[in-house]
Amino acid sequence: MTRVKRSALVMCLAALAVGFALLAIVRAPTTIAASEPEVTPAPRLVVLRVYVRSLDDAARLTSGGWDVLEARGPDYLLVMGDDVVMRRLRAQGFDVAIDHVLDAAAEISPFSYYGGYRSVAEHDQHMDGIAAAHPDLAVVVDYGDSWRKVNSRPDGHDLKAICITKLRPGDCALDPEADKPRFLLIAAVHARELSTAELAWRWIDYLVDNYDVDPDVTMLLDYNEMWIIPVANPDGRHIVEQGGNSPYLQRKNANDSLGNCSDPP
Repeated sequence: MTRVKRSALVMCLAALAVGFALLAIVRAPTTIAASEPEVTPAPRLVVLRVYVRSLDDAARLTSGGWDVLEARGPDYLLVMGDDVVMRRLRAQGFDVAIDHVLDAAAEISPFSYYGGYRSVAEHDQHMDGIAAAHPDLAVVVDYGDSWRKVNSRPDGHDLKAICITKLRPGDCALDPEADKPRFLLIAAVHARELSTAELAWRWIDYLVDNYDVDPDVTMLLDYNEMWIIPVANPDGRHIVEQGGNSPYLQRKNANDSLGNCSDPP
């Protein structure tokens, strides 16, 4: 073997050695990473647009066990769910798109009883928080006392409403001679009307969150007063929530002057 060939062979062997060394270095992190547990992303909560082409489609959707929220557009309904729900709806032939993604932490906490309903105290705190965060749009109004409070009974409540409008001097007064038209939403009239109070909560948030964002909401609040009473019967509602995940069967308020008809007695 000539000196030139011997030198070329040595160089080839050296190059191969370097190549194998680099290959070992590159593969080493892959081996370590493979032993680490995979991180599963947290499920996201979304509002889906589910398009319907006929009344049969709408009936199939509303009777299929889905969490249907409402109809917003002429050809779709809003459904709450996650990516699994979206895949299942598509598997059933529905055309589905994401309307918006919800902040699950903000939407879900703090839920207090019976799978997620808020207490009277939480509704009061919510109204106070909204008024503090939006002093130009909202004011909490104490319009009276509950039966228990009037009669100096334990757990009596103030009767509270929140008035939402683009506030000017004199707005949201307890005076029938207001110069702005007024809309009044009264929720939870009966003690076990649990869902209506939650809808009132969302309506409050929708109004203040969309002022100066949505032109319809902005116009609404510029020229009208929106009055919302989330819990019209706080005494009765407070009895119901004492049952926790088995709410007590209280329907009326806590007036027991003609006998007790609550559960528990």
